[in-house]
Amino acid sequence: MPTRPSPCFSSRANSRSSTSTTKALAESYVRSQNQRQRRRATHPFLTCAILPSGIFGVGDLVVLPGILDAYFRGQTQWQIGDNQNRFDFPESTNVAHAHYLAAAARVAQLEKCHDSPDDEDDEGDDDKTKVDGEAFFITNDEPRCFWDFTRLVWTFAGDTTPRERVWVIPRPWALRLAGVLEWTFWALGLGQPP
Repeated sequence: MPTRPSPCFSSRANSRSSTSTTKALAESYVRSQNQRQRRRATHPFLTCAILPSGIFGVGDLVVLPGILDAYFRGQTQWQIGDNQNRFDFPESTNVAHAHYLAAAARVAQLEKCHDSPDDEDDEGDDDKTKVDGEAFFITNDEPRCFWDFTRLVWTFAGDTTPRERVWVIPRPWALRLAGVLEWTFWALGLGQPP
């Protein structure tokens, strides 16, 4: 079954992030392995891609620990950018539920395949259980500005920094400062910047 390329993947040369590139490659590979047609597969192998973004909640080892690390370092008075970038952080149980729903739909589709073995393929299906060969973005459907979420976590951790004491560093200035620091660390042989 032909699959359409991921909307996030164009080419390695144009990619701005190795993480995005590897995720797009993984998604493309998983979707390419979908084997729904019975002529090619004695036992259909149905796949789909589940695409969550920054997952928080039970088992989170990245998002909340990173946000809390900034809090414990006393870095809550800084903000990079104007806080206009909206982001949807999915909660871990919602991501787990999405995996369950995708698995249940694929099992239902397999049962349908076994019930009608004479069909050549189901490319034209409008079956609501068909998830194979597809990609699904998982969100909480509650997009919010990045720094609003971060400050909410800090508030629950005990931060009392008033908004008027927060230094907002414009993104272009932050990028220039990062470039100067990286160059300085390289030129002086100090290793990686902190």
